[in-house]
Amino acid sequence: MQLMCNFILVEGEDPVQALQTAFPELSPAHQRLLAWWNDKTPPGGYTVFEDVFSTFIQMLLVEEPSSQRDALLDRVFVFVEELLGSNDGQVQNLCYVALLEWQADWWYKRALPFLGPKARAELDEYFPEWRHHACRSDGRVPEREKKEVYLGDPQDVGIIVRQLLSESA
Repeated sequence: MQLMCNFILVEGEDPVQALQTAFPELSPAHQRLLAWWNDKTPPGGYTVFEDVFSTFIQMLLVEEPSSQRDALLDRVFVFVEELLGSNDGQVQNLCYVALLEWQADWWYKRALPFLGPKARAELDEYFPEWRHHACRSDGRVPEREKKEVYLGDPQDVGIIVRQLLSESA
C-alpha cells in the first residue's frame, strides 16, 4: 500500500470523499461498511468516521510507538487539522464528535504529541478537562480496552493497520 502524505481539504468537499482521498488504504474497510450497511442509503459521515477512521486512529494509538506508527499518526492528525480548519461548521463538528470527543485518558495521552493547534483548541473549548485526563494517564492501554478496540472492528480496520505497520518496517 502506498502512503499518501499530503492532503488539502477542498472547501465544500464531502468529508467522506476527503477521507477516501487522504486515506485510500482504508477503502477496503469503507467498502465492508457499505456492504454491512446493506441499505439503499449509504451511511452518513458520522458512521463512516466513527466506524472506520476513529477505529483506525484508536488502533494506531493502541500500538507501541514506532517510526512507522508515528508517521501514520502524523498523517492522521494533519488530516484532522485540515477538517477542523474547514469553513464548514458541520465538517468541524463531525471531526470533533467522531474523532476527539469522549476518548479514554490513555487516548488523550498517546495522541497528545500528534494533536495540532486546531485539535487542541477544539478540545480546550468543548472539553477543557482533556489535558487533565491526558496527564493523569501513564499512557498504558488497559488490556481490556485493547481487546475492546480490536473486538469492535467489524470493518477489519485492524488488518489494514497491521499490514501498514508491517509494510513500513
